[in-house]
Amino acid sequence: MTIRAALAAATKKLRRHSDSPRLDAEVLLSYILNQDRASLLIHGDRVLKQAVTRKLTTLILQRANKVPVPYLTGRCCFFGLELRVTPAALIPRPCTELLVEAILQRLPINSRLTIADIGTGSGAIALALAKHLPQATIIATDISSAALATAKKNAHQLRLADHISFLQCSLLKSYNLQPNALQPDFIIANLPYLRPEQLAEPSISHEPRLALAGGRDGLDHIRRLLRQAATFPTISLIALEIDPGQVRTTRDLLRRWSSTATVTTVSDGLAIRGLLACSGRINTCVPSPARR
Repeated sequence: MTIRAALAAATKKLRRHSDSPRLDAEVLLSYILNQDRASLLIHGDRVLKQAVTRKLTTLILQRANKVPVPYLTGRCCFFGLELRVTPAALIPRPCTELLVEAILQRLPINSRLTIADIGTGSGAIALALAKHLPQATIIATDISSAALATAKKNAHQLRLADHISFLQCSLLKSYNLQPNALQPDFIIANLPYLRPEQLAEPSISHEPRLALAGGRDGLDHIRRLLRQAATFPTISLIALEIDPGQVRTTRDLLRRWSSTATVTTVSDGLAIRGLLACSGRINTCVPSPARR
């Protein structure tokens, strides 16, 4: 079977199971052959070995069963970084990149602040910040030892391990008990925020519930984080990813954290995807000109 024929057959099989059947087929075959997608198009008449077609068939069946492509290939791209991903952690989404960009727009490249990424998962946020803020202190926490193991592997692979401290704890709980723990200036968090009825969505059926379920209204973890954050007088800014329907309630929660907080939104142009609350405790909260 040629590359062209294999892609056509795989696309046909995925048509009822994926919103991007052709793209999925190309990415999976590229992964098997260790070639870029452009090469597949250029060499469409190339005949594939039977071992390759068998492997492709296996992956296509898994994809038809709603296993995400990044779990099948073991990698994904986030903020220009190629990350290792496993079912132990949530797959990083493009909307989370908006939160990272919002932080970077507020800090100079030579910032020496301490930033805590709460619920780091695969380490995507912490790694992106470490890459673009080389003089900042980055701390990544997660309750899952398996997720932290993935994040640490990513840090070593990207040669950023020396720039990040990894802590296993529930949000900020026990944070102060860590040896030589630095008090965080900024907090950024993509915590579980889905409501029970949203967990039935087939596209997320293979991702860890620990990284998705946010309680009755989706805000249980955010409430706990803000209660814990109130005991850290150094924290001047909190950035949260949320569901577009949680804006009003989350805004109220942030203002309880700091009655003087200025709350701004992070939008993808269609909906609000996150909120940033600046308490005004230190002047680094004042937005700096966008980085060029």
